[in-house]
Amino acid sequence: MIRTIQMVLLMTAVLYTGVAFDKEQKHRVVAGWVEATRLFPWNLEWNAKLDTGADTSSIHAREIEAYTREGKDWVRFKIGQEDSLIEVERPVTRMVSIKRHHHPSEERYTIELEFCLGGSVYQAEFTLADRSKFDYKVLLGRRFLKHGFLIDPGHKHLIMLQCSSGAIGDKREQNDKTGS
Repeated sequence: MIRTIQMVLLMTAVLYTGVAFDKEQKHRVVAGWVEATRLFPWNLEWNAKLDTGADTSSIHAREIEAYTREGKDWVRFKIGQEDSLIEVERPVTRMVSIKRHHHPSEERYTIELEFCLGGSVYQAEFTLADRSKFDYKVLLGRRFLKHGFLIDPGHKHLIMLQCSSGAIGDKREQNDKTGS
């Protein structure tokens, strides 16, 4: 009798766990470890590495320069391809300390950017970093991915890039200048 009760309890626990897991999965997007992204409002397209080993997302930036505007910390930087760099200005959301293998930690500026992944527009925090030695100039980390993505490490480009413009990108365009 006790063994039967134990089996019933075990089966109930297994079934309950399975139901909870299935409910959670219904709202998740399965993505490859590399996906196409579009950065707004500039419509820059880059392949991004979806990296569950990184906490914060990161983007390749050059000529990073901090300054103060109306008493708040801002940063100016350039993004894009060698032949068409765009100068961008954004408020600093925070500073982060990035741990690096076999090197001292590095302090980086964090800013918010709007981008498209699949058919949706998202806003996320990105650290500004020199990613020139990396294959992927955009990295999407756990802080972003935990809100609805499951990563398939065996595949790339599982979701189609479908956004044509950003939802709030036009409001920010006034803070950005095209570099020459």
